[in-house]
Amino acid sequence: MKQHAESLVARLKDPSQWPGFGTIDHLQQLQGLADEAKGRGTTDGYLAAMLIIHQLTEEMIKILIDDADFYTQLRLYPLPLDPTRTKEKGTFGRYLSDLKSTVWFQNKKYIVEKADRLNGIRNSIVHGLTKPDALSVVEQKLTDAWELYSALSFLALEAHMVFQSDFRDLYQNPDWPPKDAVILRDDGSYVG
Repeated sequence: MKQHAESLVARLKDPSQWPGFGTIDHLQQLQGLADEAKGRGTTDGYLAAMLIIHQLTEEMIKILIDDADFYTQLRLYPLPLDPTRTKEKGTFGRYLSDLKSTVWFQNKKYIVEKADRLNGIRNSIVHGLTKPDALSVVEQKLTDAWELYSALSFLALEAHMVFQSDFRDLYQNPDWPPKDAVILRDDGSYVG
């Protein structure tokens, strides 16, 4: 447990180890590609845009899961927390379920609702492609999905920024980690 506590402190003291570091810029580039694909006004462009915004939404969900887990670990310090989350490639639905089980944060309910609706639209497009009239409704479904994605991405980025602010506040707090925190060993005895 002492190793866990030391590792957590070291991670907080290195902002490059915080959730989402280096990822947000890349996601914004991908959003630009989705916008270009949508702007072509073609069925293949709409499908490409749908694929990209769905993946962007999944990545934002994963970042928010990491944010919430890191936040919870910091608040429970020095007690260890090893969230049983999907470590390898999971499904969108699994990540959404994991997000639902994290600590409450601002707009979480709305992010989850919008992500679930966006996933439903994506599924209806992909699984309905072989139907005779499928291509005629792709543009409208993408328009609906795009509106959800736009609202969701704003809310997710805002939530991520709040988490980052909380991490920064702890990082700059000279009283963190608490000096009187009791670090337990695995056998139940304590350090110090």
